[in-house]
Amino acid sequence: MNADSIEAPAAAPVLRLSETSLVAALEQTPLMKLVASGHVNIVNLSAIAERLGRRWAARQDLIRDQAEKVFQRTMGPQAIFQRISSTDYLVAKPDVSPIIAQAECFNCLREILQFFLGEALERDIRVHHVTRVDAEGIYGRQLDVAEVEAAELCERRAAEVSASGSIDQWTPFVTSGGRQVRVSCALEPLILLRASSRIGYRLARRALWLPDDIALTPRELNQLARADIEKVDYATIARGLDRVESEGAREQALALVVPVSFITLSSMRGRATFVALLRLAKASVRHGLISEVCDIEGVPPSALLAATSLIRPFCLRIVGRVTDVSVPAMRNLKGAGLQGLALETPNIPDEAGFVAWTESLIAAAKPVTKTLFLYGIANMRMAALAAALGVTHATLGSRPASAALDRPPERGVLNV
Repeated sequence: MNADSIEAPAAAPVLRLSETSLVAALEQTPLMKLVASGHVNIVNLSAIAERLGRRWAARQDLIRDQAEKVFQRTMGPQAIFQRISSTDYLVAKPDVSPIIAQAECFNCLREILQFFLGEALERDIRVHHVTRVDAEGIYGRQLDVAEVEAAELCERRAAEVSASGSIDQWTPFVTSGGRQVRVSCALEPLILLRASSRIGYRLARRALWLPDDIALTPRELNQLARADIEKVDYATIARGLDRVESEGAREQALALVVPVSFITLSSMRGRATFVALLRLAKASVRHGLISEVCDIEGVPPSALLAATSLIRPFCLRIVGRVTDVSVPAMRNLKGAGLQGLALETPNIPDEAGFVAWTESLIAAAKPVTKTLFLYGIANMRMAALAAALGVTHATLGSRPASAALDRPPERGVLNV
């Protein structure tokens, strides 16, 4: 195989395979007809060859046999695959969308890498999407794993949600412990403090034990099973969207703060459903969504960054919900990729105490972010003090009566 590097955009390396005999052979196969529809990809096993070194020559036949078994078993009978070099396979799966086909190539390559190397590092997952084939060669664009899998998760779950006919299907529900839970959601007007204007809403979730409607404590909520926490997250969005449609502002809100648990984002199933619901929620706002990731204390920054990376394309911001505002806890969030921090305002009745607390919060959060969301500020006087100190966003403890805050959201693009 002659692989010639040609100049490519910074975002996507380009592959060119320039064996004319290979092109001529491919013209006689069904693969050529699928290039135009975007279904053809190149799966590259060169990471295995590089790691095995001199052992590759002795083991390459075994590796190819195993790779082809994985393609056949994972991709199904409709898939077409053909080896085109010592380390490259052309693979097409015409019975699904191009995005799903690309994601399944990633899955196959991960399994092959895991089998022979014991791990599947992201840098070793090399899949190119074939963009064209001509007399000069085969051209491909290297696929970004995070980008493709975000699109795949969204596409799969969006189809499921669409087929269900309604997003409001998760509340009430029976927990794995046998108790019934109902989820409610209040809309809290979100204020951009520097402009003293309402820019949207925060979805404030609340889970209640039935039949007595007794609120779950934060401890009880955190002790629910993973699947139950996911349902609370989904139900919050469902209830929130119902409220936005029935009780929302006279004009479409600029932004919506949507809470989600780290547990939900850290699982493929949970993240897929959440992404699909984000897409539905995005239609209810003018400019976009702010995802508020909850229960992040003690989570390694690298794990938090990995969990949020796949929802980043769907959000204006990703903020972390915190309860521990100590310097060590804040320092642990550095490098987690958060674009803001959010927390409930403690009950501090005097202004001097509130100012001292806010100043210490801003100092502790400075290494992480300058964007701070304070929920439940007691009154507009406290909100003005918070704005003067550097807090960027807030909700009040009750719906404000100020005419300035009751005016419709400002038109135009607003940096929220």
